[in-house]
Amino acid sequence: MQEEQVQARTSGWVVFAAVLMVMAGIFGMINGLIALINDEVFVVTEEHIWALDTTTWGWIHLILGALVFFAGLAVTSGVLWARLVGILLVMVHAVTQIAFIEAFPFWTLIVITLDFIVIYALIVHSQEPAGGGEAGTTTY
Repeated sequence: MQEEQVQARTSGWVVFAAVLMVMAGIFGMINGLIALINDEVFVVTEEHIWALDTTTWGWIHLILGALVFFAGLAVTSGVLWARLVGILLVMVHAVTQIAFIEAFPFWTLIVITLDFIVIYALIVHSQEPAGGGEAGTTTY
């Protein structure tokens, strides 16, 4: 019985979300490193040329990416607190990506999309049947 519960907590959407969190964390860390290495970015629009120093955002993305990465590893344990922390961190991660939308629009949209998929996967898991149980039962 205990083995079935552990298997239910670490299968399907949970593993999918954990893998995406690890990937999003790696992408966030890469974003942070890019911002630290190339800390002066010039964004040219029709009306303006923006000179941006991305050092602070680089550190924020590097640290937040590492937190999302480790939270993704914790989610594989199947415990409720790891999923809740994962949802919170991924929400913050998605919001902080907005800072780079002007400089790196395609990359930023990919990371935000991954974050939304992770949030969905972590929330939907609670509606999965528990290890062969009846549909509609809630697993925590």
